[in-house]
Formats: sequence, C-alpha cells, structure tokens
Amino acid sequence: METACSRLAVGSVAPDAELKDHSGQTVRLSALWQQRTLVLVFIRHLGCPLCRAHCIELRDDFSKFEHAHVELVVIAMGAVPEVAAFRAGLGLPFRMLADIEQVSYRLYELPRGRLGSVAGPRVWWQGLKAILSFGAGRIIGDPMQLPGSFVIDRDGIIRQAHHAANSADWLSTEAMLDAVRRG
Repeated sequence: METACSRLAVGSVAPDAELKDHSGQTVRLSALWQQRTLVLVFIRHLGCPLCRAHCIELRDDFSKFEHAHVELVVIAMGAVPEVAAFRAGLGLPFRMLADIEQVSYRLYELPRGRLGSVAGPRVWWQGLKAILSFGAGRIIGDPMQLPGSFVIDRDGIIRQAHHAANSADWLSTEAMLDAVRRG
C-alpha cells in the first residue's frame, strides 16, 4: 500500500544507507539488495508492543522468506546493544539494523504520526492484545514514528512501498512475498 503523500513509491530507486547491525558490523543496504531481493521492515521503537508482535510474526514466518530466497532485515531505533538485546530476547533469526538517529527512516520518508495514529482508537484493541501477549518495553527512540515496509529488487528498485497509516498498520508476510513474486 502506498500513501498519496509519499514520494517514495513503487518504481523508485531505493535510498542507500550504511548502518550497524545487531553484532556491530557495518552494513550497506545496497550490498544486501545486490545479493538478493531485500524485504526491509522499519519498526517504531524497541518498547512498542505492536512492534514486538510484528517481529514475532516475522520470526514465525522466517522460513517463508528463506524459501523465497529473500533477505529479511528489520530496522529499529536504538543503539547496537539495545537492538541486539531486543533481537536475542525475542529469538529473532533475521538481521536487525540499528538506526538511533533515524537516518534511514527519513530516507525512506516514513512519517511521524499524531497521537490518534499512534495510540488512538484504531490501535487500542491490537495494542492491548500485543501488550497481553508480548509485553511492552522501555521507549527507545521516537514514540511518534510510524512503521513501514519495502520490497527492493536486486537492481535497487522498490517493488512494494508501505508507509503505515497508524502504529498497528503492517504488511502481512504474504503481501510482502506476493510483491517478491510479482517483481
């Protein structure tokens, strides 16, 4: 899904950035998508219960990404040790990148939400279920940041762009993999 206000859309050249992964290794996004199709998922903040729920869903579906020969990477606002602890605590098998300064969030034009889109009625039920199932953590980063997901082909072209409308607005694994198949 693409929002009308988004300039970064399907067919755009994906922005490149250099970030550190959960182990402290420097990673360039273009190096990842040149190897194989990249599914890039941006989460809000490390304490977000909805983000925890989404990462667990991605963890549980990880074999589907592997089977499709896709590199799944999650970007989070946090320092390397915080991102590493989050990844280990949830048993996440995929690479996570640390972007405490939100450089990549700006490059991918992910908006900040308003109170209603971050904690309003549209997200209450999903938020409550996520808190009861996965808990909540300390806010690290910008609690008003909205999430997003991008499918980037080996030429660095965006094949799917999703700029979330609220904090519970995620692409399903199947939607991401459908974009990979179409690409």
